[in-house]
Amino acid sequence: MNSKPLPKTWWQIEIKTPAKLVDSLANYLAEIGAEGFYQDLPVTPGYCPADEEYQSLTAYLPDDDTFLTKTASLSKYIEDLEKIFPQSPAASLSTRLIAEQDWGQEWKKFFRPFRIGQNLLVKPSWEAFEPGDKDLVITLDPGMAFGTGHHPTTQMCLEALEMILGQARDREQFRVLDIGCGTGILAIGAAKLGAGQVIGIDIDALAVETARENACINNVPYIAFGDQPVASMTSHFDLILANLTLSALIELRPRFSSLLAAGGQLVISGIIDSQKEEMERSFLLPPFNDYQLLTQEEWLCFICRTGVVK
Repeated sequence: MNSKPLPKTWWQIEIKTPAKLVDSLANYLAEIGAEGFYQDLPVTPGYCPADEEYQSLTAYLPDDDTFLTKTASLSKYIEDLEKIFPQSPAASLSTRLIAEQDWGQEWKKFFRPFRIGQNLLVKPSWEAFEPGDKDLVITLDPGMAFGTGHHPTTQMCLEALEMILGQARDREQFRVLDIGCGTGILAIGAAKLGAGQVIGIDIDALAVETARENACINNVPYIAFGDQPVASMTSHFDLILANLTLSALIELRPRFSSLLAAGGQLVISGIIDSQKEEMERSFLLPPFNDYQLLTQEEWLCFICRTGVVK
């Protein structure tokens, strides 16, 4: 297991930006390794801000020797966006050093219960809530790990999970692998939907620790979370979930093929609309050329089918 010490301080990055640039900036933040970023807006069906409406995008970077390089790169990216969209209002970037213990208070400012798909409901651990008879509740304490269900990519992956497991005939034997598990929200969602065997992996030791705690909160401690690399895995899975960046997905494509069982399915997200051609050229080739596309805002989610569902 990874024994590296967890950071005690974090840099909070806040970007005030026109709404139409939010997706591009969120994608870039993920590329440079931001953790726990969130968008400060109402999570209500049909909400669609005007392109020039200002929004706040917040992310967290570890307080280490990569911080200055990453923020310089982010500032340059913002400048490049301003050149591409000269008529748009300028974005602004601010940073603030915070202690790890302040993280929970930051999340509590915005994290409220909300629904995803037909029966899934996500709520924070500190929020009291009375679920309905059909509600499958995922309770989260995000800590410093990424994934609360607010981001479109996470929501689409959960919707895809609900569709796939709703059609599965033998859920108790259904095997799921969540690559880049973060808080464990997708793995926990798979368990809540009936998958009998669930594994979640992440290279971040803090994410693995958070995911394990969340699995216990949700009474699904049988989920196996670890920080082993994908390359070390040899088991086969009926479903692989990967909410990552485009470059990471392309790099892992051969591993997806080797880890999927016959008739397995692959759910991938983290791709924006402008990257679709690159996905079709570099990823959506046999055996992943039979797919269903989900979209939300400018984000894409692909459900790739390799055969008959188990």
